[in-house]
Amino acid sequence: MFPPERIVELPPSSDQSYWQTLGPLPKAHDFFGDGSLFVVNAPGHLPGHINLLARVGSENWVYLGGDTARDTGILDGTAQVAVYVDKVTGCMRCAHADKEAAETHIRAVRELKGYEHVEVILAHDHQGLAENEQRFKFATYGCHSQVPLATINRPRCRTLALKVQIHLLA
Repeated sequence: MFPPERIVELPPSSDQSYWQTLGPLPKAHDFFGDGSLFVVNAPGHLPGHINLLARVGSENWVYLGGDTARDTGILDGTAQVAVYVDKVTGCMRCAHADKEAAETHIRAVRELKGYEHVEVILAHDHQGLAENEQRFKFATYGCHSQVPLATINRPRCRTLALKVQIHLLA
């Protein structure tokens, strides 16, 4: 799908020469070596799940939390990681492959969210996007031309995520 020269395989989380502690995050890596982008090992959801911490100003950061939590209530402690009964098997299920590891990571992100100059954005926070849509310009996808972010919901377009150009307004 992507050219091999554009793919970087990250070392296992046990590689202490690669992963370093960054604030409340036990395993982060300064991807470019200049403090502008940190890849964060985000265990729990699925094996290999990562988050990104990106500098967006001299003192401001955005934490792209991916599938760390389904909504911000889990981050602020007013909701918990959901478990449910699988209708087919009758067994308890969770959206995270390792619920305990996910909850440990959520606590670290919760602490990071408390930092003054860090904004946490989750992948499935539809309410947050709706409340803050005015803060985002338009995204340009390979299959769309200048359409609002909230209107893009086509699986084929999500595979083109690397072509997205999102500009955060200050």
